[in-house]
Amino acid sequence: MSETQTTSAQKQGRREFLKAGGAMTAALLTAGALKADAPKSMPALPSNPLTPAAMPTRNLGKTGYKVGIFSLGGQASLERGNNFDVAVPIIERALDLGVNYIDTRPSMAALRAGASSMSQVMAHRRNQAFLATKTKERTRDDSMRMIEKSLELLQTDHVDLWQLHDIGTMTDVDAVFAKGGAIEALVKCSSKRCALSRNHWPLPPEALMECIKRHPSTPF
Repeated sequence: MSETQTTSAQKQGRREFLKAGGAMTAALLTAGALKADAPKSMPALPSNPLTPAAMPTRNLGKTGYKVGIFSLGGQASLERGNNFDVAVPIIERALDLGVNYIDTRPSMAALRAGASSMSQVMAHRRNQAFLATKTKERTRDDSMRMIEKSLELLQTDHVDLWQLHDIGTMTDVDAVFAKGGAIEALVKCSSKRCALSRNHWPLPPEALMECIKRHPSTPF
């Protein structure tokens, strides 16, 4: 297949993902919405054959995926621009060591810098990594633009997990659940593997608890 044909196929795949939810599996939708909106069939979950022997695994909520206890984040060397010689071997080595979960940044600047390295590896090892990304936006339209750009930069037609990032205050909760809020982007994608995320520094849990109350059907 020529480079032009490959690029065209990836763009078509991204369009289908955004229409039907691609490989994401449902989490923040109501039970009724899940039944009505979920795609008829979805790509199989990724599988790194080295993971079971390399490290203990844990269930990723109710998704059916067994994630290794060590994962690879998208910061530091991986988000620096023109750092292929360092970043690509890190990603390759992580997969070689059995890592099967890779997270990418919600910052578009960081994503642009790191996506080229990630996309080089995903071009031949996409089926070995549970690939996650995030939206830090609070509106439906901005979140849709972010996921579309993320797919383009990562050069993939789907991600396995799309997260709402940095839900730390009730203001965040009200914003994402408001009319035109980011939750509607997840619903628009019929996404089954969508989750609420938060920052690594200590934040009170009340905001996430409120999100669970508003959408108790989440399998996470």
